[in-house]
Amino acid sequence: MNWFFIAILAPFFWSINTHFDKFILSKYSKGRGVGSVFLFSTFFSVFFSAAIFIFKHSEIISYSNFQNFLFFLIPGFLNAFGFYFYLQSLKTEESSVVVALFQLSPVFAYLLGYVFLGEILTLNQILASLVILIGAGILSFDLEEIEGKIPVKWKMACFIMLAALFFALNDVLFKKFTIYQGSFITSLFWQHIGIFIVGLSFFLFLKNFREDFFSLIKNNRAKIFILNGFSEFFYALGGLLSNLATLFAPVVLVLVVNTYQTVFTFIIGISLTLLLPNIITEKISKRHLIQRISAIVIILLGSYFLYLS
Repeated sequence: MNWFFIAILAPFFWSINTHFDKFILSKYSKGRGVGSVFLFSTFFSVFFSAAIFIFKHSEIISYSNFQNFLFFLIPGFLNAFGFYFYLQSLKTEESSVVVALFQLSPVFAYLLGYVFLGEILTLNQILASLVILIGAGILSFDLEEIEGKIPVKWKMACFIMLAALFFALNDVLFKKFTIYQGSFITSLFWQHIGIFIVGLSFFLFLKNFREDFFSLIKNNRAKIFILNGFSEFFYALGGLLSNLATLFAPVVLVLVVNTYQTVFTFIIGISLTLLLPNIITEKISKRHLIQRISAIVIILLGSYFLYLS
């Protein structure tokens, strides 16, 4: 299968995860911090790792040794901290602004891919990627927020730039270590163990995270476990496919395709607004639809040229 079709499934699953998280945050986590969402996400990784180990334990054991043990955990650490900074930026800013700034991730991946992997893009790939990023940027702007002077929120900007950097470095090092030791499953297993270790550390040493987590469980229990279970399943599945795609194409191109998350999130949001308005509401005024449809056309055009390249 072409790497593009593997890569494009990842943002589709992440879009489903986004709407699950949005529903959980708006209905069950209002007034709380990011602790409960962060811990649920990182703790789910240990179940994902356990499932991988059950089916592929012989491969994982044969490719794992003490010498490279810590190196295989690094992508997981980076992924977890990237997710933490992403949640912190969402806590202080509108999602449209955060998504727009998150387009920096392919830029970091371009530089890191060259340094760690020696990846170089052709001119056609660069131009097609720029077209996709322009379309994603247009889609990310909130038309109701662009009038007047917008103050620069440096704290939020630092959070999202750190998130973009950590996610890009996670993908680059995941690919490097997988190529080095030759087992995608082993790298995936240790990546999720690394994510769980960070979550467990936050749980043990940060009191406000523990309180946030227990408060959410105490008040909602079964509903929260079911909703978070579905949410994190789609998040983990998207991460698996994105990591797999990086083995067949430069990391920066995979992250460019990941910007399709804005498209899928919009389409799913519109569908839910029309069918289940009590759960999700999306802006569907005429000018919003024109803006978003135009951006999607630009993204599709860039994707066509990227696929041909």
